[in-house]
Amino acid sequence: ERSPRALPRRRTVLCAAAVAGLLAVPVASSLPAGAQSIESKRAEAAAVASELANLDRQLMDINASYEASRYELAQAEEKVGDAQARVDQTNAELDERRGEMRTFAVKAYQSGNDSPELNALLTADGDTAPAKKSYLEVTTGNRRDLVDSLSAMQRQAEDETKRLQQAQAEAERVSEEMASTRAAAAQATEAQRAVNERIQGELATLVRE
Repeated sequence: ERSPRALPRRRTVLCAAAVAGLLAVPVASSLPAGAQSIESKRAEAAAVASELANLDRQLMDINASYEASRYELAQAEEKVGDAQARVDQTNAELDERRGEMRTFAVKAYQSGNDSPELNALLTADGDTAPAKKSYLEVTTGNRRDLVDSLSAMQRQAEDETKRLQQAQAEAERVSEEMASTRAAAAQATEAQRAVNERIQGELATLVRE
């Protein structure tokens, strides 16, 4: 048997459910036409503002990526500059050492140490390289080893420069792509900002009316 005190409590629950059900019904249908327009415009304004906020966040991320790509490009350019400086320095030292060997060869010739190897030394013909090396071993000692070492350093520096130049070209490509993406994102954001301002203006007009 039900307790008399249980009935009011049950009615309270039912009333609360009924009120909740009424609140759940869209109120726009019971609003005047002007109020419905305002509510619709507010919903549109909220959607536009939300999209604008999303575009702003995306633009911030793109700007950060663009700045990072510019930094990477600057680093690549600096590395290429350093590598090219090493190439130039090695070439200059190599030319200096070759000049020293020619000087030794001339002195050897003037002292009467003429030989076919001397002619090989004074020519740039690659076919005479073995004879040239033999003569240098006699007249210049370890200078030939130094030149060989410098030549190896020269090739290594040139290879490194070429590799860094390729990395620089890739960094330039990425930076250019990021610049294009950044410009497009900024344009889209500004367009959405204009839409947002228009919608906000229309909403303000409706509210005043």
